Amino acid sequence: MKIIKTTPAFSVLLALVFMTTSCSSGDDDPKSPSENFAQQAKVYPLSVGLMRNNNIKIFASELPYESFDTFDPITSVEVPEDLAFEESVAIDMEAYVGKTLYFVALRKYLLSDDYYNITSTASEPLSAHSATIGEEEGAAYQISLVLAEPESEDYWQKANLTLKVESNGQVVASQDVYWFGKSLLWSDSLKQNIEDRYVIDETVAYSAVAQTSAAGTVEIEIPVDEAGTVEGGSGPINNNEHVFFVIDANGKVQTAIVDIASLEMEQTLSY
Repeated sequence: MKIIKTTPAFSVLLALVFMTTSCSSGDDDPKSPSENFAQQAKVYPLSVGLMRNNNIKIFASELPYESFDTFDPITSVEVPEDLAFEESVAIDMEAYVGKTLYFVALRKYLLSDDYYNITSTASEPLSAHSATIGEEEGAAYQISLVLAEPESEDYWQKANLTLKVESNGQVVASQDVYWFGKSLLWSDSLKQNIEDRYVIDETVAYSAVAQTSAAGTVEIEIPVDEAGTVEGGSGPINNNEHVFFVIDANGKVQTAIVDIASLEMEQTLSY
């Protein structure tokens, strides 16, 4: 099998990391896939600080990726979640002889079926990851992609939460609703601190997101953290679990723990 390297080096560090894979053929490399394609692209997804390794695909297209709305890929392959750092995935190129193809790694949004780019552009533009597929039997085109979390928050989707507040089964209108944030920082002692301060001057150290309507509801738009649930020091951490609270007539904090599991949600804060 003839190995054809098609992408320039990202940096001295990444070149050293990649050296163990780029100097051997697919037949000799036990870390390579076993598909016997007449022409194939061997793509090495090099993960750097990636927080979620599932639902990632390598796409090939005739034009460089710009946005998912305008993207028109001709083929794709799933990246195994447990793929080791030095392993590659293979894409059959036999049907694309004579074409110049561009490669990009995209990850599916946590709560929808669209995809967004996780291929780093820190060292090279996306257009640098390309290969012109020749007619030579057994050719393998090596592509290395650095996978990293996007720097911009523009790729975050937003969930729409309808939160209803009820007391003793009756809706509560004109009630201030507070958004604490992610639940991993919430504690009984923090709740007690809020109540103690409220007893003193009837103030809360958090801004109210809104007041409930006559129907006892508020509409809240919440950015979805695409990292999802990750392993922490003391167990799994759900980055999309949030705490909302109200102060009842007795000055006590009443909470609702909301797990953002879809882009449209309804939940009740009941006490």
